Amino acid sequence: MANIYDVAQRADVSVATVSRYIRGQPVRPDNAEVIAQAIADLDYRPSIAARALVTKRTGVVGMVVPNIANAFYSEVFRGFHDCLLADNYQVILANSDGLPNQETQVIDSLVRLGVEGLALVPLASEAALGSEAQRSAIRRLQRIQTSGSTAVVVITECLPYQEAFDTVSVDGREAAYVATRHLLRTGREHVMPLGGHPEADAVRRRIDGYHQAMIEYGLSSYSLRHYPGGMDRESGYRLMEKVLREHPEVTAVLGVNDQVALGALMFLEDHAIQIPEQVAVMGIDDVAEARIVRPRLSTVAQPQYEIGYEAGRLLLARTGGEEEPDGPICRMLPTRLKVRESTWELPQSVPEPKPEPLSSPGRDG
Repeated sequence: MANIYDVAQRADVSVATVSRYIRGQPVRPDNAEVIAQAIADLDYRPSIAARALVTKRTGVVGMVVPNIANAFYSEVFRGFHDCLLADNYQVILANSDGLPNQETQVIDSLVRLGVEGLALVPLASEAALGSEAQRSAIRRLQRIQTSGSTAVVVITECLPYQEAFDTVSVDGREAAYVATRHLLRTGREHVMPLGGHPEADAVRRRIDGYHQAMIEYGLSSYSLRHYPGGMDRESGYRLMEKVLREHPEVTAVLGVNDQVALGALMFLEDHAIQIPEQVAVMGIDDVAEARIVRPRLSTVAQPQYEIGYEAGRLLLARTGGEEEPDGPICRMLPTRLKVRESTWELPQSVPEPKPEPLSSPGRDG
Protein backbone atom coordinates (compact mmCIF):
# COMPACT_ATOMS: atom_id res chain seq x y z
CA MET A 1 0.00 0.00 0.00
CA ALA A 2 1.38 3.39 -1.02
CA ASN A 3 2.28 5.96 1.62
CA ILE A 4 2.94 9.70 1.58
CA TYR A 5 6.63 9.17 0.86
CA ASP A 6 5.77 7.19 -2.29
CA VAL A 7 3.51 10.03 -3.46
CA ALA A 8 6.24 12.62 -2.84
CA GLN A 9 8.80 10.54 -4.76
CA ARG A 10 6.41 9.94 -7.66
CA ALA A 11 5.50 13.64 -7.88
CA ASP A 12 9.07 14.77 -7.31
CA VAL A 13 8.09 17.14 -4.51
CA SER A 14 8.73 17.23 -0.78
CA VAL A 15 6.72 15.24 1.73
CA ALA A 16 5.73 18.56 3.36
CA THR A 17 4.23 19.75 0.07
CA VAL A 18 2.19 16.55 -0.27
CA SER A 19 1.05 16.93 3.34
CA ARG A 20 -0.12 20.50 2.71
CA TYR A 21 -2.00 19.39 -0.41
CA ILE A 22 -3.76 16.57 1.45
CA ARG A 23 -4.79 18.94 4.27
CA GLY A 24 -6.29 21.33 1.73
CA GLN A 25 -3.66 24.02 2.28
CA PRO A 26 -2.38 26.14 -0.64
CA VAL A 27 0.33 24.69 -2.88
CA ARG A 28 1.60 25.84 -6.29
CA PRO A 29 -0.79 24.88 -9.10
CA ASP A 30 1.88 22.85 -10.94
CA ASN A 31 2.65 20.94 -7.73
CA ALA A 32 -1.05 20.32 -7.08
CA GLU A 33 -1.40 18.83 -10.55
CA VAL A 34 1.48 16.37 -10.24
CA ILE A 35 0.51 15.40 -6.69
CA ALA A 36 -3.09 14.69 -7.74
CA GLN A 37 -1.80 12.53 -10.61
CA ALA A 38 0.60 10.66 -8.30
CA ILE A 39 -2.19 9.98 -5.80
CA ALA A 40 -4.37 8.61 -8.60
CA ASP A 41 -1.58 6.48 -10.09
CA LEU A 42 -0.65 4.97 -6.72
CA ASP A 43 -4.24 4.70 -5.44
CA TYR A 44 -3.00 6.46 -2.32
CA ARG A 45 -5.45 6.78 0.59
CA PRO A 46 -4.36 9.03 3.48
CA SER A 47 -4.47 7.39 6.91
CA ILE A 48 -6.91 9.09 9.23
CA ALA A 49 -4.87 8.02 12.25
CA ALA A 50 -1.63 9.33 10.77
CA ARG A 51 -3.22 12.62 9.78
CA ALA A 52 -4.67 13.03 13.27
CA LEU A 53 -1.22 12.64 14.82
CA VAL A 54 0.05 15.56 12.74
CA THR A 55 -2.97 17.88 12.62
CA LYS A 56 -4.69 16.88 15.89
CA ARG A 57 -7.86 16.52 13.78
CA THR A 58 -9.42 13.36 12.40
CA GLY A 59 -11.78 14.79 9.79
CA VAL A 60 -14.49 12.42 11.08
CA VAL A 61 -17.93 13.22 12.49
CA GLY A 62 -20.72 10.97 13.73
CA MET A 63 -24.50 10.85 13.93
CA VAL A 64 -26.50 8.71 16.37
CA VAL A 65 -30.20 7.97 15.69
CA PRO A 66 -32.74 5.86 17.60
CA ASN A 67 -33.83 3.70 14.67
CA ILE A 68 -31.79 3.37 11.50
CA ALA A 69 -34.70 1.59 9.78
CA ASN A 70 -36.95 4.65 10.12
CA ALA A 71 -37.08 6.43 6.74
CA PHE A 72 -37.24 9.81 8.51
CA TYR A 73 -33.80 9.35 10.03
CA SER A 74 -32.40 8.04 6.75
CA GLU A 75 -33.31 11.29 5.03
CA VAL A 76 -31.99 13.38 7.94
CA PHE A 77 -28.70 11.50 7.72
CA ARG A 78 -28.52 12.05 3.97
CA GLY A 79 -28.66 15.81 4.46
CA PHE A 80 -26.10 15.63 7.27
CA HIS A 81 -23.79 13.45 5.19
CA ASP A 82 -24.00 15.70 2.12
CA CYS A 83 -23.17 18.79 4.14
CA LEU A 84 -20.12 17.30 5.85
CA LEU A 85 -18.87 15.42 2.80
CA ALA A 86 -18.79 18.68 0.85
CA ASP A 87 -16.29 19.90 3.47
CA ASN A 88 -14.18 16.71 3.15
CA TYR A 89 -15.35 15.10 6.39
CA GLN A 90 -15.94 11.39 6.74
CA VAL A 91 -19.30 10.60 8.34
CA ILE A 92 -20.23 7.66 10.58
CA LEU A 93 -23.86 6.69 11.25
CA ALA A 94 -24.60 4.80 14.48
CA ASN A 95 -27.86 3.24 15.67
CA SER A 96 -28.90 3.38 19.34
CA ASP A 97 -31.86 1.07 18.57
CA GLY A 98 -33.91 2.93 21.16
CA LEU A 99 -31.79 1.51 24.01
CA PRO A 100 -30.11 3.83 26.57
CA ASN A 101 -27.16 1.50 27.17
CA GLN A 102 -26.55 1.08 23.45
CA GLU A 103 -26.74 4.84 22.92
CA THR A 104 -24.11 5.38 25.62
CA GLN A 105 -21.93 2.69 24.07
CA VAL A 106 -22.03 4.05 20.53
CA ILE A 107 -21.44 7.63 21.68
CA ASP A 108 -18.43 6.53 23.76
CA SER A 109 -17.10 4.56 20.78
CA LEU A 110 -17.39 7.56 18.49
CA VAL A 111 -15.64 9.81 20.99
CA ARG A 112 -12.83 7.28 21.40
CA LEU A 113 -12.45 7.24 17.62
CA GLY A 114 -11.80 10.96 17.85
CA VAL A 115 -14.85 12.35 16.04
CA GLU A 116 -14.66 16.11 15.75
CA GLY A 117 -18.42 16.48 15.85
CA LEU A 118 -21.41 14.50 17.08
CA ALA A 119 -25.06 14.90 16.03
CA LEU A 120 -27.59 13.14 18.25
CA VAL A 121 -31.29 12.38 18.03
CA PRO A 122 -32.11 11.65 21.70
CA LEU A 123 -34.17 8.69 22.84
CA ALA A 124 -37.78 9.32 23.84
CA SER A 125 -36.91 8.67 27.50
CA GLU A 126 -34.21 11.35 27.29
CA ALA A 127 -36.71 13.83 25.86
CA ALA A 128 -39.06 13.51 28.86
CA LEU A 129 -39.01 16.88 30.60
CA GLY A 130 -37.28 16.79 33.97
CA SER A 131 -36.57 13.05 33.87
CA GLU A 132 -33.39 11.64 35.35
CA ALA A 133 -32.65 10.04 31.97
CA GLN A 134 -32.74 13.47 30.38
CA ARG A 135 -30.55 15.09 33.03
CA SER A 136 -28.05 12.24 32.74
CA ALA A 137 -27.95 12.48 28.93
CA ILE A 138 -27.38 16.23 29.03
CA ARG A 139 -24.59 15.90 31.61
CA ARG A 140 -22.89 13.25 29.48
CA LEU A 141 -23.05 15.40 26.35
CA GLN A 142 -21.84 18.45 28.25
CA ARG A 143 -18.76 16.52 29.44
CA ILE A 144 -18.03 15.54 25.84
CA GLN A 145 -18.47 19.08 24.56
CA THR A 146 -16.46 20.77 27.30
CA SER A 147 -13.54 18.43 26.62
CA GLY A 148 -12.92 20.68 23.64
CA SER A 149 -12.33 17.93 21.08
CA THR A 150 -15.91 17.08 20.05
CA ALA A 151 -18.64 19.55 19.12
CA VAL A 152 -22.24 18.49 19.81
CA VAL A 153 -25.51 19.29 18.02
CA VAL A 154 -28.85 17.79 19.06
CA ILE A 155 -31.86 17.28 16.78
CA THR A 156 -34.75 17.94 19.16
CA GLU A 157 -37.40 20.49 20.14
CA CYS A 158 -36.81 19.77 23.84
CA LEU A 159 -36.03 23.03 25.69
CA PRO A 160 -33.33 21.77 28.13
CA TYR A 161 -31.24 20.58 25.16
CA GLN A 162 -31.77 23.90 23.39
CA GLU A 163 -30.43 25.73 26.42
CA ALA A 164 -27.23 23.66 26.49
CA PHE A 165 -26.41 22.78 22.87
CA ASP A 166 -26.87 23.84 19.29
CA THR A 167 -30.15 22.28 18.13
CA VAL A 168 -32.22 21.80 14.98
CA SER A 169 -35.95 21.12 15.08
CA VAL A 170 -39.41 22.05 13.86
CA ASP A 171 -42.37 23.36 15.84
CA GLY A 172 -44.18 20.11 16.60
CA ARG A 173 -47.03 21.90 18.32
CA GLU A 174 -47.75 23.97 15.21
CA ALA A 175 -47.45 20.88 12.97
CA ALA A 176 -50.07 18.96 14.97
CA TYR A 177 -52.30 22.04 15.20
CA VAL A 178 -52.26 22.45 11.41
CA ALA A 179 -52.88 18.72 10.89
CA THR A 180 -55.83 18.61 13.31
CA ARG A 181 -57.28 21.80 11.91
CA HIS A 182 -57.17 20.33 8.43
CA LEU A 183 -59.11 17.27 9.60
CA LEU A 184 -61.71 19.46 11.30
CA ARG A 185 -62.07 21.66 8.22
CA THR A 186 -62.99 18.58 6.19
CA GLY A 187 -66.02 17.97 8.41
CA ARG A 188 -64.65 15.38 10.82
CA GLU A 189 -65.20 16.19 14.50
CA HIS A 190 -64.19 12.93 16.17
CA VAL A 191 -60.42 13.09 15.76
CA MET A 192 -58.15 10.84 17.84
CA PRO A 193 -54.36 11.23 18.18
CA LEU A 194 -52.37 7.99 18.13
CA GLY A 195 -48.94 6.92 19.36
CA GLY A 196 -46.02 8.25 21.31
CA HIS A 197 -45.52 8.55 25.04
CA PRO A 198 -46.85 11.87 26.40
CA GLU A 199 -43.92 12.27 28.79
CA ALA A 200 -41.65 12.75 25.75
CA ASP A 201 -41.47 16.48 25.09
CA ALA A 202 -41.88 16.20 21.30
CA VAL A 203 -45.00 14.04 21.70
CA ARG A 204 -46.41 16.29 24.40
CA ARG A 205 -46.01 19.31 22.13
CA ARG A 206 -47.86 17.56 19.31
CA ILE A 207 -50.70 16.56 21.60
CA ASP A 208 -50.84 20.18 22.81
CA GLY A 209 -51.23 21.33 19.21
CA TYR A 210 -54.05 18.82 18.69
CA HIS A 211 -55.81 20.06 21.86
CA GLN A 212 -55.48 23.68 20.74
CA ALA A 213 -57.22 23.00 17.42
CA MET A 214 -59.98 20.93 19.04
CA ILE A 215 -60.67 23.62 21.62
CA GLU A 216 -60.89 26.30 18.92
CA TYR A 217 -63.61 24.23 17.26
CA GLY A 218 -65.51 23.83 20.53
CA LEU A 219 -64.55 20.17 20.91
CA SER A 220 -62.49 20.40 24.09
CA SER A 221 -64.15 17.47 25.90
CA TYR A 222 -63.27 15.09 23.08
CA SER A 223 -59.74 16.45 22.86
CA LEU A 224 -58.87 15.08 26.31
CA ARG A 225 -58.31 11.65 24.74
CA HIS A 226 -54.99 10.32 23.44
CA TYR A 227 -54.03 6.73 22.70
CA PRO A 228 -50.33 6.52 23.62
CA GLY A 229 -47.95 3.85 22.40
CA GLY A 230 -44.89 3.31 20.25
CA MET A 231 -43.72 5.36 17.29
CA ASP A 232 -43.71 2.60 14.66
CA ARG A 233 -46.15 0.95 12.25
CA GLU A 234 -46.86 -1.99 14.52
CA SER A 235 -48.02 0.40 17.24
CA GLY A 236 -50.17 2.29 14.76
CA TYR A 237 -51.81 -0.92 13.63
CA ARG A 238 -52.60 -2.05 17.19
CA LEU A 239 -53.79 1.38 18.30
CA MET A 240 -56.11 1.75 15.32
CA GLU A 241 -57.78 -1.54 16.22
CA LYS A 242 -58.13 -0.46 19.86
CA VAL A 243 -59.55 2.95 18.99
CA LEU A 244 -62.28 1.56 16.73
CA ARG A 245 -63.18 -1.08 19.28
CA GLU A 246 -63.51 1.44 22.12
CA HIS A 247 -64.62 4.50 20.12
CA PRO A 248 -66.45 3.45 16.96
CA GLU A 249 -67.57 7.05 16.46
CA VAL A 250 -64.03 8.11 15.49
CA THR A 251 -63.92 9.59 11.98
CA ALA A 252 -60.25 10.57 11.79
CA VAL A 253 -56.93 9.75 13.43
CA LEU A 254 -53.73 11.74 13.69
CA GLY A 255 -50.53 9.72 14.02
CA VAL A 256 -47.81 11.47 16.00
CA ASN A 257 -45.61 10.55 13.06
CA ASP A 258 -46.03 8.98 9.63
CA GLN A 259 -45.00 5.53 10.79
CA VAL A 260 -47.89 5.37 13.26
CA ALA A 261 -50.27 6.75 10.62
CA LEU A 262 -49.08 4.18 8.06
CA GLY A 263 -49.77 1.41 10.58
CA ALA A 264 -53.30 2.77 11.05
CA LEU A 265 -53.76 2.78 7.26
CA MET A 266 -52.70 -0.85 7.12
CA PHE A 267 -55.26 -1.86 9.73
CA LEU A 268 -58.08 -0.03 7.94
CA GLU A 269 -57.12 -1.60 4.61
CA ASP A 270 -56.91 -5.08 6.15
CA HIS A 271 -60.42 -4.70 7.57
CA ALA A 272 -62.04 -3.15 4.48
CA ILE A 273 -62.74 0.15 6.22
CA GLN A 274 -62.98 2.89 3.62
CA ILE A 275 -60.34 5.63 3.70
CA PRO A 276 -61.17 8.49 4.02
CA GLU A 277 -64.96 8.03 3.75
CA GLN A 278 -65.25 6.14 7.04
CA VAL A 279 -61.97 7.05 8.72
CA ALA A 280 -59.48 9.68 7.56
CA VAL A 281 -55.79 9.25 8.44
CA MET A 282 -53.20 11.99 8.94
CA GLY A 283 -49.49 11.83 9.77
CA ILE A 284 -46.57 14.12 10.56
CA ASP A 285 -43.16 13.89 8.80
CA ASP A 286 -43.77 13.14 5.08
CA VAL A 287 -41.52 10.10 4.75
CA ALA A 288 -41.16 8.61 1.27
CA GLU A 289 -43.70 5.84 1.94
CA ALA A 290 -46.40 8.45 2.56
CA ARG A 291 -46.26 9.32 -1.13
CA ILE A 292 -46.21 5.68 -2.29
CA VAL A 293 -49.00 3.95 -0.33
CA ARG A 294 -52.56 3.93 -1.67
CA PRO A 295 -54.39 5.93 -0.62
CA ARG A 296 -51.50 8.34 -0.29
CA LEU A 297 -51.07 9.72 3.22
CA SER A 298 -51.88 13.32 4.10
CA THR A 299 -49.25 14.68 6.44
CA VAL A 300 -47.43 17.74 7.73
CA ALA A 301 -44.02 17.61 6.10
CA GLN A 302 -40.86 18.13 8.09
CA PRO A 303 -37.88 19.22 5.96
CA GLN A 304 -35.95 16.07 6.80
CA TYR A 305 -33.01 16.58 4.47
CA GLU A 306 -32.70 20.22 5.53
CA ILE A 307 -32.76 19.24 9.22
CA GLY A 308 -29.74 17.02 8.66
CA TYR A 309 -27.98 19.56 6.48
CA GLU A 310 -28.50 22.32 9.04
CA ALA A 311 -27.15 20.05 11.79
CA GLY A 312 -24.05 19.59 9.65
CA ARG A 313 -23.68 23.35 9.19
CA LEU A 314 -23.88 23.91 12.92
CA LEU A 315 -21.14 21.34 13.50
CA LEU A 316 -18.95 22.97 10.87
CA ALA A 317 -19.34 26.29 12.68
CA ARG A 318 -18.04 24.63 15.85
CA THR A 319 -15.22 22.65 14.26
CA GLY A 320 -13.65 25.57 12.45
CA GLY A 321 -15.38 25.44 9.08
CA GLU A 322 -17.03 28.79 9.78
CA GLU A 323 -16.83 31.55 12.39
CA GLU A 324 -17.79 29.97 15.70
CA PRO A 325 -20.91 31.41 17.36
CA ASP A 326 -20.85 32.59 20.98
CA GLY A 327 -23.71 30.60 22.51
CA PRO A 328 -26.15 27.77 21.74
CA ILE A 329 -28.06 28.22 18.49
CA CYS A 330 -31.59 26.91 17.92
CA ARG A 331 -32.55 26.44 14.28
CA MET A 332 -36.34 26.09 13.90
CA LEU A 333 -37.27 25.00 10.38
CA PRO A 334 -40.73 25.40 8.78
CA THR A 335 -43.25 22.62 8.12
CA ARG A 336 -45.83 22.31 5.33
CA LEU A 337 -49.26 20.73 5.10
CA LYS A 338 -49.52 18.04 2.39
CA VAL A 339 -53.11 17.08 1.54
CA ARG A 340 -53.52 13.71 -0.18
CA GLU A 341 -56.17 11.04 -0.66
CA SER A 342 -56.30 9.80 2.94
CA THR A 343 -58.13 12.97 4.07
CA TRP A 344 -60.17 14.23 1.11
CA GLU A 345 -62.96 16.54 2.23
CA LEU A 346 -66.42 15.24 3.11
CA PRO A 347 -69.38 16.66 1.13
CA GLN A 348 -70.13 19.18 3.89
CA SER A 349 -67.26 20.68 5.83
CA VAL A 350 -67.50 22.69 9.03
CA PRO A 351 -66.95 26.47 9.14
CA GLU A 352 -63.57 27.79 10.16
CA PRO A 353 -63.34 29.52 13.55
CA LYS A 354 -60.35 31.74 12.66
CA PRO A 355 -58.09 32.70 9.71
CA GLU A 356 -55.63 30.25 8.20
CA PRO A 357 -52.44 29.53 10.19
CA LEU A 358 -49.06 30.33 8.72
CA SER A 359 -48.62 26.90 7.12
CA SER A 360 -50.58 26.89 3.88
CA PRO A 361 -52.32 23.70 2.65
CA GLY A 362 -51.78 22.26 -0.77
CA ARG A 363 -52.60 19.07 -2.60
CA ASP A 364 -49.39 17.21 -3.17
CA GLY A 365 -48.59 14.89 -6.02
